[in-house]
Amino acid sequence: MRRWTKEYGLDIQECKVCLEPTSYYTNAALQVLVDLEVPTWSAHANDIKQSIGMTRGKNDRIDAIRSADYARRFHDKALLFTVDQLKMNKLKQLLSKRQHYVMRATMHQRQIKDMNRLIDKDLRKPFTRFDKAQITTLTKVIKELEGRIYDTINAEAEQSKRFELLRSVEVVGLILGAHLLAITDGFKRFTEARQLAGHAGCVPFENRSGTSVRGRTRVSHNANHNLKRLLHMSVVGLIRFPGEFQDHYKRKVA
Repeated sequence: MRRWTKEYGLDIQECKVCLEPTSYYTNAALQVLVDLEVPTWSAHANDIKQSIGMTRGKNDRIDAIRSADYARRFHDKALLFTVDQLKMNKLKQLLSKRQHYVMRATMHQRQIKDMNRLIDKDLRKPFTRFDKAQITTLTKVIKELEGRIYDTINAEAEQSKRFELLRSVEVVGLILGAHLLAITDGFKRFTEARQLAGHAGCVPFENRSGTSVRGRTRVSHNANHNLKRLLHMSVVGLIRFPGEFQDHYKRKVA
């Protein structure tokens, strides 16, 4: 940015940076851009891809030009990255690491249940012992990560208050509540509940052409599948017990 300012007379406040979110690779760039107070738009890769039509091949230089062209054409849709979103990155990284370890623990549990009983009988006991040792270690790490997630949320009074409101809803625990906070950037990313429901893949969409209905109304695959899974697991447990949620579910089924 300093070089461009010197060589091309770039005015930082008059420019806009548009980039695709690439998880860890983007974090350092976002930190610098926010510190420099450069207007920054973290655009969804699918939005950029669908806006440019048919493409062939892959070239980073051309992709950068396409991203810049997208930002110029759709600047009115820009959602600028904020300091609050940057703070949420820590929570997102903790949740991502926890999910990684949960998947590893699940893999070892699957080995014990399904695979180990099918291998050579002399190896069954030691392999099961190895898997159990891994599960024990991973469980401790997951517990520590959950403590860090809780502390990160409660480090700021505003986020802590929102989290407590979330927890007041039945079956919203630490992980689901933390995911909702992280994905919505503290409930500032979406302006309507419908947008969040669509993002979570919980909204059915019509499949209609003219006067003909082509197939059933279905939810879209363009969704946050991890959030959808967490919501699904929570609701499955919730509707088993009498109450307003079970009544609502039965009305929908009827």
